[in-house]
Amino acid sequence: MSYARIFALWGIAICAAAFGAVMPQLPEPVYADTEVCTNVPCAALLSDVRELEVVIDFAGTESNCVQVAFGRDADGDGDLSANETDVAIGWRAGDCFIEDVNGCRRFREAVSATNALHRIELRAAAGDSGARSARVLCDGALRFGEALGGDPQWLYRRDWNMAKVTRRGVDAPGEIVFVASDHGGMKFIVR
Repeated sequence: MSYARIFALWGIAICAAAFGAVMPQLPEPVYADTEVCTNVPCAALLSDVRELEVVIDFAGTESNCVQVAFGRDADGDGDLSANETDVAIGWRAGDCFIEDVNGCRRFREAVSATNALHRIELRAAAGDSGARSARVLCDGALRFGEALGGDPQWLYRRDWNMAKVTRRGVDAPGEIVFVASDHGGMKFIVR
């Protein structure tokens, strides 16, 4: 680089510092950038449960996220942190997903209609022999068959003691979390 260019750049830097550089303002966000989390203790419910059902009804956009995560609150602070999470399922920016967090496996599928009402359903069961089965439906279509085939040991564990529902980027609050348990089964409903 020539000395003339170096002095020119140096002169521009001095002028910008002397007069103050004017930076353009960022535009206002199109979607609200909020995050709301609800932790649901469920140790007593999961200890005797053979079937787990999660139903998530929501309005999906290209930028929002709604998920239900399960794991063990090891430090007992009442919050299921990221390092305590085993499994998460939900919607993220136009994709239906399920994650084996500990195994670092993420499965996602794009959903054709964003800005619409959607339903994600997870049904997991543990048989008498200890074998597990699971299926995920998104808007009535079976998803992640390959990931959930066989015996998905990562998907359902009776030692989980916490569930966490997170919504991000949704304009108006008003979600409902409902947890029901009966003999041998537990159902999470998120709306």
